[in-house]
Amino acid sequence: MALKKEIDYFDMFVKGTEFCLKAARLLEQMFKEGRVTEEGIAEIKRVEQEADNHMHVLIERLNTAFITPIDRDDIYKIARETDDITDSIESVSNKMWMMHVTQVTPAMLQMAGYVVNACEMLVKVMSEIKNHKKHNKLNEYVVEINHVEELGDRCYKDAMYELFGTEKDPVELIKMKEILRELEGALDDCEDVADVVEGIIITKT
Repeated sequence: MALKKEIDYFDMFVKGTEFCLKAARLLEQMFKEGRVTEEGIAEIKRVEQEADNHMHVLIERLNTAFITPIDRDDIYKIARETDDITDSIESVSNKMWMMHVTQVTPAMLQMAGYVVNACEMLVKVMSEIKNHKKHNKLNEYVVEINHVEELGDRCYKDAMYELFGTEKDPVELIKMKEILRELEGALDDCEDVADVVEGIIITKT
């Protein structure tokens, strides 16, 4: 029986974050258009399923690998937490459809933009992680992701403050709160991946 070809985990990391970025851009584009469409939701779902399949292949190969280029637990964390990002993005569009959310607020659009920014940085992180001994760029990208997450957190808190101070319809309040929370969750997921990378940098220097 032919042996399975060795995979490049670092290339797999890049591909995983590219799925995140694709889903984030699709969500942002829907928000810019001011409405959530069934076509847009279906496209994000397709990306999320591709990301899931990609993650499962990576984990399956990891489980049978004898030697790995970095700590096995770190590979697992990066794979799972990168997949969490696409799951969170897909959850935003899904919940908007299920709850009949038709209004895209400026805060929602702004936070979707932050998710795109964080995913762009993650693609750069994974492109650089193979050269983790030269960690200056990696540090720069990780710091930028943390900064974007902080901006998103501030936007989330401001939006929630305004929402609870102005929205009189309790049903609409619940809907908007849920969407904002999911968007913040996607940013937190991006930061979680960056934190794993930061840990790799520390242990390798």
